[in-house]
Amino acid sequence: VCFDAFHHVPNGKEVLAEFYRVLKDGGVAGFSEPGLFHSQSAQSQYEMRNYKVLENDIRLDEIKQQAEAIGFRELRIKLVHPHSQDLTYNDYVKLTRWRLLPLKVWHGITVTMRQMTTFFFTKGTFRHDSRRHVELSHKIEVLDFNATGRIDEPLYITVQLTNTGKSKWLHKNVGDIGVVKVGVHLYDASGKLLNLDFARATLSEDVASGHSLVTQVPVVFTQAGSYQLAIDLVSEHVCWFENLGSQPRTVMVQVARANSS
Repeated sequence: VCFDAFHHVPNGKEVLAEFYRVLKDGGVAGFSEPGLFHSQSAQSQYEMRNYKVLENDIRLDEIKQQAEAIGFRELRIKLVHPHSQDLTYNDYVKLTRWRLLPLKVWHGITVTMRQMTTFFFTKGTFRHDSRRHVELSHKIEVLDFNATGRIDEPLYITVQLTNTGKSKWLHKNVGDIGVVKVGVHLYDASGKLLNLDFARATLSEDVASGHSLVTQVPVVFTQAGSYQLAIDLVSEHVCWFENLGSQPRTVMVQVARANSS
């Protein structure tokens, strides 16, 4: 990630080449920079005159040509809009109901994108994975399960997980970010949520799109009673799969008191 710095360097092509060298295949170099006529602004002229800093314009045509010569595959540019812009009700209706872009919105986007540039280059083919919520979905099958258990004794649920989305599920990562785990919600017999994070189970390996994995999920109860367990997947620090449309598997459990000695 290069934040508001690339426009200061005199050797942009060398910087791009170094980014390309250190990236893995499928890696992305992201830039958030000023716009096309940045060096001509009053502030840039002031800083160049007084502090002798270099203020370049961000010319995507030149940067694209340099990056492609190095080996980057594609240039993607984020649409930037003024977040502070208000709409009248009539403009809101035009935009949401009639799908017409009001002139003030078009003008705001155009002006903002001439002042700000957020763009990305990819090395090789970009691969979606579970660090983003895009294209995450699953199918869960319960293969083996005992519907009765006892307090403080582990009850094991064997499940088969199939990756029905396009993003690879990661089973480990720095800070657990985007790591896919089996997550279990605990409900009472009537369906009232008791514990959203009742249990977790890790995966033994990454799971690519279209592939399946069998794993065991241990759960331990501290009180007797009748319960529902909703088995879902979670991408840690990202989202629960259910929130993206996947269906958890629900099983009923009857928990008895522990045997007395």
